[in-house]
Amino acid sequence: MHGCAWPVAALLLWPLAGFAANGPARLLGDLNQATEFVDATPTDPVVRGGLAYFTAFDGAGRGLWRSDGTPAGTLRLALLDPEIEQVEVGPWLDGEVYLALQTNFPPTRRLWRSDGTPQGTGTVDGPPFDPDAVTAWEGASYYFDRPAQPGPTDLTTLWRSDGGTLRELGGEGGHAPETPVVVGGWLLMTMWDRARGKELWRSDGTGEGTRRLRDLNPGPEDSRPRALTRLGERACFMATTGRSPDSRERLWCSDGTAAGTAPVTDQHLGFVRTLRAAIGLLWIESDVNHVATLWRSDGTPGGTFSAGRGGAAIRRVRGEIVLPQKALGAQRGVVAHGWHAGRHDAPACLAHVAYRLRL
Repeated sequence: MHGCAWPVAALLLWPLAGFAANGPARLLGDLNQATEFVDATPTDPVVRGGLAYFTAFDGAGRGLWRSDGTPAGTLRLALLDPEIEQVEVGPWLDGEVYLALQTNFPPTRRLWRSDGTPQGTGTVDGPPFDPDAVTAWEGASYYFDRPAQPGPTDLTTLWRSDGGTLRELGGEGGHAPETPVVVGGWLLMTMWDRARGKELWRSDGTGEGTRRLRDLNPGPEDSRPRALTRLGERACFMATTGRSPDSRERLWCSDGTAAGTAPVTDQHLGFVRTLRAAIGLLWIESDVNHVATLWRSDGTPGGTFSAGRGGAAIRRVRGEIVLPQKALGAQRGVVAHGWHAGRHDAPACLAHVAYRLRL
């Protein structure tokens, strides 16, 4: 072939290769075998610990199901009360998946956990009570959960589990804590205390070593670090500094030390929605004056700039970002349906097409 014919074909066909290897779609099982014509209406499955969990109706009612992808491995774990309107599949911790069973009127939330068997599925009597933001590190699991001794607030604390032995490390993760990031032999996270508010903390896996790393916004106002994302050997995040009404949010990075924690740039990135790292770069989606903007950063001031603005420059297609090749600079490569790092053998003619980046 000549010109760009073969690379364009490869770009279109490569994302489908994984699907072809698994063969055509097929019926896994008829879950509802009741005599009347009623389908099972299964919910979207959520994978935890190698199993897919979902709810579906059968002749007995609505139930919690799991599947390993085979007919024999697809079974009902438990029948649900008729008033349950939503089942939220939570994290995987120590061989069990945690689930929240919710009703809307009146609003209630019941906690279950399951080891993938009917006998091992039931209510939570804890601890763990309601684990969230689970991170695996050096043979243990770290997560936020309710404190062993409930206080006047519903703030969570950091826990450690090494497979059954639980230890509360302390600190207060606040409401809906973010997942910690491992950097430089430390676990970095956002936590709250009464003295400094919500700031950047680190932990070495012990209660004594779980402390605030740095007060990014000295004084009574907190910096509210969010969207912690690992980029190489650092964690990058958004944090607010200054005093209201003149405070503003900036991009920061940290190597896990106080001296190595600093803002990356003074540029105004707008209202940042997401941070994601791929092919050695940080990709930041934001709104600047109500205009969608994509930024790229290598963690340095000079390497942080806009990759495109507005619908004409940035388009979303089935969960992917489509942007001009100039946004990648020296990092450019053919990327589709996941990040493909190190793909530098793309023909020069591909420099004239848009790149599809899954963010």
